[in-house]
Amino acid sequence: MESYAWELSASLAARGHEVIVLCEALSAPSAPPGVKMHILGRLKFPKPQWFAAFRYSLRVRRWLQKNQQPNWIVHSHVRCGVHHVLTFHGPPFAHIRRKPLWKKLSLRVFMHLWLERRDLMAETVRVVVPNSTMIQTMLSDLYPAAISRLTNPVTPGVSPAIRFRKRDAAPPRGGVIGFIGFEWKRKGLDKAIDIVKLLAVSRPELMFVVAGPSPHEIASLFSQVNFHYELAGRVDTPAFLDRIDLLLHPALIEPFGMVIAEALTAGTRVVISDRCGIAANISTEVAVVLPIESAVESWARVANDLFDKQTFPPLEIRTWDHVAQDYEHIYRSLSKTLGD
Repeated sequence: MESYAWELSASLAARGHEVIVLCEALSAPSAPPGVKMHILGRLKFPKPQWFAAFRYSLRVRRWLQKNQQPNWIVHSHVRCGVHHVLTFHGPPFAHIRRKPLWKKLSLRVFMHLWLERRDLMAETVRVVVPNSTMIQTMLSDLYPAAISRLTNPVTPGVSPAIRFRKRDAAPPRGGVIGFIGFEWKRKGLDKAIDIVKLLAVSRPELMFVVAGPSPHEIASLFSQVNFHYELAGRVDTPAFLDRIDLLLHPALIEPFGMVIAEALTAGTRVVISDRCGIAANISTEVAVVLPIESAVESWARVANDLFDKQTFPPLEIRTWDHVAQDYEHIYRSLSKTLGD
């Protein structure tokens, strides 16, 4: 979500729009060219999450009350409740309504549901933009009253820092598999380890590189493995993708999967679950989508077959300028209703 907001803001500014960003803090050395930043400061107590989100929305509301101009379009990617446009990165919290009653009876659940519904149904909200067809379907199912506000998905772009590198067939006894994701449980690291274990039987020189989570957080998962591995922690994504031969992403749920699009652009083979939003957009010989319920043997067999394939540049690369153009159409339509 942070990358989406950052890249979109930069691309809109590059196209000549005035872009003002409100955020808690700036993690990069500087803002994108042409983007004005207003740093609200980090909350002293960021927990519980729902309370921090509620307090942040109050700070945004106060800032807008003091500074907002009549012709501004307020576009949010986070919980703020005062936006005209909401990009919904999902997955919707309202899925918890289908859980057993004992899992729903808490202040935390009540507040997350209230915040999510406010973001979708607040009086100011005109447009809700899902970041994938999967999220669009989920929102339509869980919030029928919001269907009239939903647009077609506006999927993320790929950074120009991602460069294609041709991959020939991997060595028959080896190859490098990559996994990346800070939320490693949701992205399926446990299953990925089981898949690599099976692959390593026929590819004893296989290397598994895990990026994202801190090594100490996941080290215990690798105490009894039969393959070479590296717990890389936080990485530079282009360098990581350039290094690996295949990206393994058996996610339990992935609203889109930007790293998957980046991997394909970089010439990396991918094997992903059908719970990834990008699955609906994939049509290439070096990418395979498997049902999340598929046996580990099926995942290992598909990965092994892909290692033998040569990779070619993607036919079409979606850039962040394309994303900005999609939002320009949304903004132009919206500006008429806001009296601009």
